[in-house]
Amino acid sequence: MAMACAAVVRAQAPTTAEMLASLAVTCVPSHGADEMVLRSPSRLPFLGSAVFEHLESRGITVLAERREGIPELTLGLERAAVAYERAGSGRIQREASLAMSVRLLSGQGTVLEESVCARDARDIVPREDVEALEESAYPETRGEIPLSRWRRVIQPAVVAAATAAGTVLFFSLRSRRTDGS
Repeated sequence: MAMACAAVVRAQAPTTAEMLASLAVTCVPSHGADEMVLRSPSRLPFLGSAVFEHLESRGITVLAERREGIPELTLGLERAAVAYERAGSGRIQREASLAMSVRLLSGQGTVLEESVCARDARDIVPREDVEALEESAYPETRGEIPLSRWRRVIQPAVVAAATAAGTVLFFSLRSRRTDGS
């Protein structure tokens, strides 16, 4: 009798770059223009791509060059980072944070909106998936993974106990030799 094996499919968490990009999209002000010039941060190009796609999905034609009478959206990257905390049972809590300066100019050059947009998002991911969710090309998507309980507490205790036991045995055997035992 043959049994069918069912594969367990686990939903893949978004990468840290995807999390930061989705945060950037929430910073885009709403504007009723059909066309817009977009100036996005050059340091993390995936943020500009996400904003571009978002504007296009809203039916706004995104232009690369400034034109007379066309509104301009300028996004400046203030901060982008990821931090990790232990969440127990081989899981890590990931927190992505993003701060961007947002400046929207009308087609006539007057400032319609100027602010700093700060957003953050959290989720919990398996510890073994953390490195796969980071982008090696962008340091802002990488963080320091906290040590597991084994590495933080148990392993140093085992090493200290083994060192102490080895020292006691060494001196115990050495003292027996010098006593003539």
